[in-house]
Amino acid sequence: MFAPTYFIGLDLDSAARKFDASIGTTPWKLVAGPAAFADSLDGFQELLAWLRRHQCAPAQAVLCMEATGFLGEPLAYFLAAQGYRVAIEPLVKVR
Repeated sequence: MFAPTYFIGLDLDSAARKFDASIGTTPWKLVAGPAAFADSLDGFQELLAWLRRHQCAPAQAVLCMEATGFLGEPLAYFLAAQGYRVAIEPLVKVR
């Protein structure tokens, strides 16, 4: 059974073409963030480097974002291709 060490929250802001990320552990303790990244391939790669700097390997982490329809799909697919588990949740569950 997968028991993640790190929980990464992603807050997408499509109007600003950016997203924020924070890293936490359980019981809840903020490890890093919030950090802002561009909603682009360059921003996705910066997020990946940021996760690596904080030792958030795919086998230890789950990333959660709100369901924004197609707007969050590129980021979700990018992270999944890197081996990360991505949870896409309805807005009412994320709040």
